[in-house]
Amino acid sequence: ELKKQGLSVTDEEVEKGLQEELERSGGSEEMKKILATPGARLDNLKNQVRNEIALNRLITKDVKVEEAALKTWFEKNKSRYDKPERVR
Repeated sequence: ELKKQGLSVTDEEVEKGLQEELERSGGSEEMKKILATPGARLDNLKNQVRNEIALNRLITKDVKVEEAALKTWFEKNKSRYDKPERVR
């Protein structure tokens, strides 16, 4: 479906997505633990990242958000983001 829509996901985007996943998972040591679980393989993770990027592209390809509308929404909902930083 991605090709039908004229969209693609590059290897560079997959690598960037893997890097983001590494940061979200808690670093390389945590990623090593994840990859050590039965059935977990790096190529499977790459395919998962590629599929997530592709799905996001398909879902958002026709979404247009104007800067002014975005600023207006943010100003109306600013209290949602006025929370102190926390350490996980």
